[in-house]
Amino acid sequence: MFSVNDKVKWTSQSMGNHVKKVGTIVEVVQANSRFNVLPYLVGHSIMFTNPGWRDKVSYLVSVPPKAGSKARPKLYWPIATLLKKA
Repeated sequence: MFSVNDKVKWTSQSMGNHVKKVGTIVEVVQANSRFNVLPYLVGHSIMFTNPGWRDKVSYLVSVPPKAGSKARPKLYWPIATLLKKA
């Protein structure tokens, strides 16, 4: 189990590409509960489409942009079992 401010890493997959991501947990979402995405809309790009609920504890993770980029941090809601301590 992770806590807010823990650094985590995981690998995501899309269209055959595997991408390693590293970020910081910004919210712990309890099992079978919804979270409020509104506080994160300012300052983050939201990288998921359905902020519903999951039947296990999950985490919102903020991934900073690459060095020198003017992009906003990205907010992910990865599958909790994929997360590892960074």
